[in-house]
Amino acid sequence: MRVATDLVSPDTERPPETELRYALFGAHGCSVAMAAVPYLLADGDPGAARFLAAGEPLPMGVQPVIVADTTVYGAVGVERLVRFWSPSLPRP
Repeated sequence: MRVATDLVSPDTERPPETELRYALFGAHGCSVAMAAVPYLLADGDPGAARFLAAGEPLPMGVQPVIVADTTVYGAVGVERLVRFWSPSLPRP
């Protein structure tokens, strides 16, 4: 049994961090279907996929994923994102 005065190494004090594998970009607003995509890509690993905030850099080694509804509006959003995608970043 542990007591509050026991010394605990820093590795055991915090839960293990999950590695981000997929960085999601929304091509347009948000919908319920788009909100389900991180859970589908994560495959049981809760931190494996998440939407990046506006202006947040793409972490090294992470696969970018563009998420959009299957509408003309969504397709136009995807086309706009891909057209202006930086050549120094991996392609989605």
